[in-house]
This record gives sequence, structure tokens and C-alpha cells, in this order.
Amino acid sequence: PNSARVEQQDWLTPQRQDWVQALEQAIAAERSPVILIAHSLGCVTVAHWAAQASPALRRQVRGALLVAPADVERPTCAPALRNFAPIPTEAL
Repeated sequence: PNSARVEQQDWLTPQRQDWVQALEQAIAAERSPVILIAHSLGCVTVAHWAAQASPALRRQVRGALLVAPADVERPTCAPALRNFAPIPTEAL
């Protein structure tokens, strides 16, 4: 009852900025602290969001569980996922 899924619009040809913006909007809509749980391309989305988010929104996120991040930098990465590269390396 106290969780929400961020539904992304396009799963076949995901666009990094669209996914990051949807995550940003979901976090901004919450009044209470947030814990992020992400899998695969969602992990990379969290990293991109954290690299560009305002300090106030970053402070709202109290933790993140990132499971099996997608390797969007590998040579055999699907072309539809390459716009998520490079993965930010800054500490979350």
C-alpha cells in the first residue's frame, strides 16, 4: 500500500531522457521519503537521474536497491538501449 511503480511509456525503444523524467516526476510527487528499487535498465535510469537531480530531490531519496543493472556499454548491447550509455559513475 505504500509503494508505487513508475510506468515507463516505451519499453521497446526506451529513451533515456523520457525514463529519467518519469522517475523525476514520481519522486517529486511524493511528500514522504523515497526508497528506490530498480532492476536492469531501471538501475541505469536511477544513476542518470541521480547525476542530474536537484539536491532537494536527491535528499528525498533515502536509499536505492539496484538489482542486475543493464550493461548498456557492452559491444553487443541492443541498439535500442545504447542511448542510456555511458552509465554515470558518480556516487549515488
